[in-house]
Amino acid sequence: MRLALLALAACTTHGSTTITGDDCGDRGCASFPGTLTLTVTDSTTQQPVAGAVTFMDASGALPFVCSVAIDPPTTPCPSWQLMYEGAFDVTVSAPSYQPGTIHVVIEGPAACCGAGPATSASLALVPL
Repeated sequence: MRLALLALAACTTHGSTTITGDDCGDRGCASFPGTLTLTVTDSTTQQPVAGAVTFMDASGALPFVCSVAIDPPTTPCPSWQLMYEGAFDVTVSAPSYQPGTIHVVIEGPAACCGAGPATSASLALVPL
């Protein structure tokens, strides 16, 4: 089961009870999932896909956000970011393109406190 962690979480990932072998103890520090940066391009032009890009997994919509501020808002997003933890398939859809699916693995922090590693992937959508 993957967890969407968009806010600070308690240092211990095991609730308030310290578990044998858990090095977190009661440190009270922040822990963040890893960040996936996904580049979604047109398979023929290799340019970022324009329009409303949506991201889904088996559970529903995923909260990807554009990795940079876009001005004007109609400019295609060069890459998308997601802070999650786990392994799952992401289906990406956009108007005038066939949906594409990619398997991603986003790791959590190696130790109790801190953030998981950054991961990147790319997916080329085929125009209709």
